[in-house]
Amino acid sequence: MKRGPYGFELSTPLWGAKAMPPSMKADFYVHNIFLPSFFSGRLMKNIKISLASLLLVPFFSMASMTVVKNDTVNNVDIDVAKILYVGGVDEAKVVELISAIDEINIKYKNTRKIFLYINSSGGDMDSGYMAYEAVRNSTIPIVTVNASMTGSSATMMYCGAKERLMMSGAYFLLHPAATANKGFDYLKPDVINNLHEEVVAYNKMFFDIYKECTEFSTTEIEQFLNNEGARKRMDYKSSLLVKLSSGVSMGFVPAPVVYYISDQKPNN
Repeated sequence: MKRGPYGFELSTPLWGAKAMPPSMKADFYVHNIFLPSFFSGRLMKNIKISLASLLLVPFFSMASMTVVKNDTVNNVDIDVAKILYVGGVDEAKVVELISAIDEINIKYKNTRKIFLYINSSGGDMDSGYMAYEAVRNSTIPIVTVNASMTGSSATMMYCGAKERLMMSGAYFLLHPAATANKGFDYLKPDVINNLHEEVVAYNKMFFDIYKECTEFSTTEIEQFLNNEGARKRMDYKSSLLVKLSSGVSMGFVPAPVVYYISDQKPNN
C-alpha cells in the first residue's frame, strides 16, 4: 500500500493492469448503414452500405483503477463513497466498476450513498448493460452524476440509479445502437441478417431502459433509436423535463474513500 499526502492510502487493484483487450462489440455508429425499425419482423430491404465508412477505429485501452482513502477514518464511520468513471465503456473498466461497487458494499457497510460520476461517450453495449445491472442492484444506493458527457451505452450505466443528477454544463447523447462490420469486405445475405439481429437486440436494450428511466413516449424513443439524424443531444433543462435527470449537481461531493477508473495507467 502506497502512502500519499495528507494521510491517504493509494492502492491499485490487480484488475486493470493485466486485463485482456475487450471484444469489439461496440455501439459506435457505422455510417451509411440504414436499418429498418427494430420492431418489424420483416426482412431487411433498401440497405445501403458504404464500405469506405466501415473502417473500425479501436478506442479501447487498458484500464486502471486507483483507490484513495483517508486512513484517519474508520471503515464503520464512512457514510459516503465516490467513484469517478472516465473513458469509454469496455469490459476492463466495467469489471473495475463492479469491483469498486462490491468493495464498498462489503467494506463500508454504513455508507448511505455511493456517488458515481460519469464522463463517457459510450462504447461496448454488453459492458454498458452489465454496468446498468451493477448500479441498479447495489445494496447501498448509488447516485449517478453526469459529470460532463454521458452518451450512447454509458447512458445505460447512468440509468441504473434511481437518483440521477448532472452538472449544469453537462449533456447526454441518445442515439441508435450500431454493430461493427467485423472484417467482411463484401456482405452476403446471412452476414447482413446477423448484423441486423445484433443491432435489433442492442436497440431493444436501449428501448427498455429508456422507457424505465425517462418520460419519453414509445414513439419518441422509436424515432431516435431508428435514425441517427434524430439523435437526442440533451442539456440539463431538457433532461429534467423528461426525467432523465432528477436534479443538478453543484459539484463533486467530498468523500473519505474515492475510486478513480480510467484508461490511464498509474505511474509506478
